[in-house]
Amino acid sequence: MDSEYFGKGFTVFGAKLSRIFSAYLSGLLQKQKVKIPKPELYVIFTGNKGWKPDKISLSKEFFEDVDIDIEVKAKVIYESDTDDIINQYVTAVFYILLNCLKHA
Repeated sequence: MDSEYFGKGFTVFGAKLSRIFSAYLSGLLQKQKVKIPKPELYVIFTGNKGWKPDKISLSKEFFEDVDIDIEVKAKVIYESDTDDIINQYVTAVFYILLNCLKHA
């Protein structure tokens, strides 16, 4: 696929990710520790926040009684009534999915 399809943001992200992995791999070969950015995971919740937490543990939410090797915590972003970027994103995704279902 052509990189223009994904837009400039994805191209810049891909270039940065490539540099990080290149540095990481060369560090492995040299047996030196390479600093990488702190990974973060976000979940967008499209309902009222109410009593819900600001962070969730995916292992506790989805694999409560199962012993898994990875613990993942995600920051929860809640949709708001204001016209912020999160609300615009949720609205755009809603209409894209609605259009896909309409023309499927």
